[in-house]
Amino acid sequence: MATRKSDQVTKLDASPREQLATHEYGGRVRQAFFNFVVPAGNAGIGDTIELIDIEAGARILGGKIAFEAMSTGAGAASVQLGDGTTADKYLGTTSVDAAGEADFAHTLALNYGEKLSQKLRLTATVLTEAWAAGQRFSGQVLFVHND
Repeated sequence: MATRKSDQVTKLDASPREQLATHEYGGRVRQAFFNFVVPAGNAGIGDTIELIDIEAGARILGGKIAFEAMSTGAGAASVQLGDGTTADKYLGTTSVDAAGEADFAHTLALNYGEKLSQKLRLTATVLTEAWAAGQRFSGQVLFVHND
């Protein structure tokens, strides 16, 4: 059986030893919270909601959304979370029809551990049905910053 090393152990075993970045070891986990209340007149299909900014250099550790029943009764309300360019970068199409919660950016396919090369503006895209006025959509992003 072979012994393999992570990128970080490879750095530590190098000669001379390489220093690990703060976002790799010893960094402080931070969180950024966001809250959105659907305005009168609803949030329409295809609307983009800008949620929160995360500065360049941060490493994304995942997040969670919580929501009230967003349905107006005309279909099956859903959402995607992205970066303003790729709508589903952090969360693929997910039902928000009934009250609930969901994790995002929690798998490699959903960019868990991504180190941001530029500022991230996390966005939500309203899909499949308009969201009902007065309903709340909240969440948090966990990250480590390299400072």
